[in-house]
Amino acid sequence: VVAKGLEKLPENRYQSARELLTEFYRAVGMHADAETVHSLRFKTPSPTTSTPKPKPSRQNTVVWVGAGIAACLCFGVIFASTLGLSALSLFPKRVTPAQTQFLTAPAPSETHSAPTHEIGENATLPPTGDTPGVLRFQGALDQVTISGIFAEPAQGFQYEAWLIDDNNETRISLGLLEEIETSRYGLTYLDPEGRNLLNSFNRMEITLEPNPDPSPNPTDTVSYSSAIPPRALTHVRHILGRFPGNPNEAAMLIGLTQTSALIDETGKALSLSYQTGDEKSVRANAEMLINLIVGSQSNDFNDWDKNGSVENPGDGFGLLLNGGQSGYIEGSIAHTELAASAEDATANIILHGEHVVFSVKNVEGWSTELRDVAKRILESAPGQISEADIRQAASLANQIHNGIDLDGNEHIDSIPGEGGANTAYEHAEYMADMQILEGANQVPPPGNP
Repeated sequence: VVAKGLEKLPENRYQSARELLTEFYRAVGMHADAETVHSLRFKTPSPTTSTPKPKPSRQNTVVWVGAGIAACLCFGVIFASTLGLSALSLFPKRVTPAQTQFLTAPAPSETHSAPTHEIGENATLPPTGDTPGVLRFQGALDQVTISGIFAEPAQGFQYEAWLIDDNNETRISLGLLEEIETSRYGLTYLDPEGRNLLNSFNRMEITLEPNPDPSPNPTDTVSYSSAIPPRALTHVRHILGRFPGNPNEAAMLIGLTQTSALIDETGKALSLSYQTGDEKSVRANAEMLINLIVGSQSNDFNDWDKNGSVENPGDGFGLLLNGGQSGYIEGSIAHTELAASAEDATANIILHGEHVVFSVKNVEGWSTELRDVAKRILESAPGQISEADIRQAASLANQIHNGIDLDGNEHIDSIPGEGGANTAYEHAEYMADMQILEGANQVPPPGNP
């Protein structure tokens, strides 16, 4: 070890202090015991049979070996110490396995009074940026999943998760956390009333409860908690919860995905009508595509096929700016950017906010292109509709809703040219994640402190 450390050429020496220290401990017989956290022990040599030597020679040998080991030990420790390293830094921490089971969560509907208190605003994420777990709103936002690696509760106790609404001082139980695999707890909750849970709750807690638990109320022992920062939450709810003034108070991205689904369906119907030679239906579907995209206050919102009826299966709000309506594209971009630029926005909100915007801008580009292709179809003379226009319209309609895998990685990513409305919605759900931290009243810190 010493000889290699003193090699003349730099490339022949140890390339890092960690490499040197690892080789040194190996040379002197030290190792980490896998069953003990950060424990270093000397290996016990295997028994050997040796021929007795004259007493003076054996003593000399022991002295020289001992001196050599001592010199190596001093050299290695001193060198490592100058770099701030220790033997413990070479080996990962051991995570205590969680001894629980998989859960299909009950759906309790009891609502309890939530304790009033101040929520901490200065939580610190672990150095790695990781958190013990995450709560995610999914589907129609009436479903919640929790997954994480948490400390094993003491015998006779269990974890229970809660969603809390500070405005109305209410909470609901999501059920008990149980094991899904070694060291990882999980829970899935589906609201029995089908509510958009993001609209109703702003934070969560995991409490330590007795097992069995005779009371439906929570204890005062909060082991883990999280929240969506309040300023960012306002605009996260505008894209995923509700937005007053929109048709049916539809949140911006919910309206976008619903309208894009209608566009995709209409594109398929357009293609089928062309294949069956039904030109009247081809023109009716082309009209619907335009009206879905432009919105009811646009000058392009018309009876394009002159059949006496303006065909529009949507809510009239449109994807593009029209009259006094922002359209779902501009509304989605604006409120996503407002959420990501809020002073309390977390790194997670900022990151996935960018992904949402990339995907919605893709939808904008494809929507204007589809509008123009549909106009071209409607302006074609009878019997002169181009098959290429039909194919392009159907393809664009699908891209608006689903996106397209341009790079062939078998995944539609939230990048320019790929992500569609569904991709934007997926990453908006990630924006609403509650990153779970240890202790009570926790809020993840701002991403741009």
